[in-house]
Amino acid sequence: ISNCYVSGGTCRSRIILRHKTAKRLRLICGIKDDDVEESILLDNFDIGLEKEICVNHSGSLVCYANDAYTGYWNNQGQIDVSVNVYVSL
Repeated sequence: ISNCYVSGGTCRSRIILRHKTAKRLRLICGIKDDDVEESILLDNFDIGLEKEICVNHSGSLVCYANDAYTGYWNNQGQIDVSVNVYVSL
Protein backbone atom coordinates (compact mmCIF):
# COMPACT_ATOMS: atom_id res chain seq x y z
CA ILE A 1 0.00 0.00 0.00
CA SER A 2 1.49 3.31 -1.02
CA ASN A 3 1.61 6.42 1.14
CA CYS A 4 0.18 8.82 -1.39
CA TYR A 5 -2.95 10.75 -2.14
CA VAL A 6 -4.08 10.67 -5.73
CA SER A 7 -4.84 14.20 -6.86
CA GLY A 8 -5.20 15.24 -10.47
CA GLY A 9 -4.19 11.73 -11.56
CA THR A 10 -0.85 12.08 -9.76
CA CYS A 11 0.39 10.37 -6.59
CA ARG A 12 1.25 13.10 -4.10
CA SER A 13 3.02 12.29 -0.86
CA ARG A 14 1.53 15.31 0.86
CA ILE A 15 -1.44 17.58 0.29
CA ILE A 16 -2.36 20.67 2.26
CA LEU A 17 -5.81 20.18 3.76
CA ARG A 18 -8.17 22.95 4.85
CA HIS A 19 -8.37 21.55 8.40
CA LYS A 20 -4.78 20.72 9.30
CA THR A 21 -5.33 18.14 12.06
CA ALA A 22 -8.22 16.13 10.56
CA LYS A 23 -7.91 13.29 8.08
CA ARG A 24 -8.68 13.81 4.41
CA LEU A 25 -12.39 13.96 3.47
CA ARG A 26 -13.58 13.97 7.10
CA LEU A 27 -16.70 16.03 7.79
CA ILE A 28 -15.68 19.41 9.22
CA CYS A 29 -18.17 22.01 10.47
CA GLY A 30 -17.78 25.52 11.74
CA ILE A 31 -19.86 28.51 12.73
CA LYS A 32 -19.98 31.49 10.33
CA ASP A 33 -20.66 34.89 11.84
CA ASP A 34 -23.78 36.08 10.01
CA ASP A 35 -23.09 39.72 10.90
CA VAL A 36 -19.85 39.83 8.89
CA GLU A 37 -20.17 39.51 5.11
CA GLU A 38 -16.83 37.77 4.44
CA SER A 39 -16.35 36.10 7.81
CA ILE A 40 -14.19 33.06 8.35
CA LEU A 41 -15.50 29.97 10.06
CA LEU A 42 -15.21 30.11 13.82
CA ASP A 43 -14.53 27.01 15.90
CA ASN A 44 -13.91 24.42 13.15
CA PHE A 45 -14.83 20.98 14.44
CA ASP A 46 -13.79 17.56 13.13
CA ILE A 47 -17.23 15.93 13.19
CA GLY A 48 -16.53 12.56 11.56
CA LEU A 49 -19.58 10.34 12.01
CA GLU A 50 -20.94 11.94 15.17
CA LYS A 51 -19.97 14.69 17.59
CA GLU A 52 -21.55 16.77 20.31
CA ILE A 53 -20.24 20.32 20.40
CA CYS A 54 -20.95 23.44 22.42
CA VAL A 55 -20.51 26.92 20.96
CA ASN A 56 -20.75 30.27 22.68
CA HIS A 57 -21.89 32.40 19.73
CA SER A 58 -24.62 32.39 17.11
CA GLY A 59 -24.26 32.07 13.36
CA SER A 60 -24.74 29.66 10.46
CA LEU A 61 -23.49 26.10 10.60
CA VAL A 62 -21.24 25.44 7.58
CA CYS A 63 -19.96 21.91 6.84
CA TYR A 64 -17.49 20.63 4.26
CA ALA A 65 -15.37 17.62 3.40
CA ASN A 66 -11.76 18.13 4.47
CA ASP A 67 -9.91 18.24 1.15
CA ALA A 68 -7.15 20.37 -0.32
CA TYR A 69 -8.28 23.87 -1.29
CA THR A 70 -7.66 22.95 -4.94
CA GLY A 71 -9.04 19.41 -4.57
CA TYR A 72 -12.79 19.99 -4.64
CA TRP A 73 -13.15 19.96 -8.42
CA ASN A 74 -13.65 16.17 -8.55
CA ASN A 75 -15.81 15.75 -5.44
CA GLN A 76 -19.40 14.72 -5.98
CA GLY A 77 -22.35 13.39 -4.03
CA GLN A 78 -24.07 14.62 -0.95
CA ILE A 79 -24.06 14.35 2.82
CA ASP A 80 -26.98 14.27 5.21
CA VAL A 81 -26.47 16.11 8.49
CA SER A 82 -28.82 16.08 11.48
CA VAL A 83 -28.49 18.90 13.99
CA ASN A 84 -30.09 19.11 17.43
CA VAL A 85 -29.95 22.50 19.13
CA TYR A 86 -30.03 22.71 22.91
CA VAL A 87 -30.13 26.09 24.61
CA SER A 88 -28.61 26.56 28.06
CA LEU A 89 -30.65 28.66 30.42
